Amino acid sequence: MKQKQIKHLIKNAYNPRTFQYVVPVRLLHDEKQLDLRLLLDTGAAYNGISQSIFEELGIKNSGNIPVTFGGGPSSSVTGIVDTIVLNGMIRVDNQKVIVLSDAFFRAQPTLSGILGIDFLRHIGLFMGHGFIRIYQDVKD
Repeated sequence: MKQKQIKHLIKNAYNPRTFQYVVPVRLLHDEKQLDLRLLLDTGAAYNGISQSIFEELGIKNSGNIPVTFGGGPSSSVTGIVDTIVLNGMIRVDNQKVIVLSDAFFRAQPTLSGILGIDFLRHIGLFMGHGFIRIYQDVKD
């Protein structure tokens, strides 16, 4: 079985006002799909989605894990989403997600979650000013 590499460029992902990279993502779970905009966060250990999206996709609660946010230590419900597709090209299956309070997104209502290291460790990533170059090795 040969390996090939998917290469892709995401333009206009960087917002200079907020210093954030926001990327289009499709979540697939139990025959449902949602197209969202997630914050690409290289400092986040986990992927996170809002409580309402967790419920809308029907993701099962896998228990709680300890997490630390700006306000200090806490815990969060976790679950497994079937597939995360980044920008229509880069696909990673069976991804752990933590539940983030819907209040977390009130300040930035166009965001629905965070793509963290749990996802990013499966891809190659180069972040430039105004763009992101990603790649993924896949079996042919």
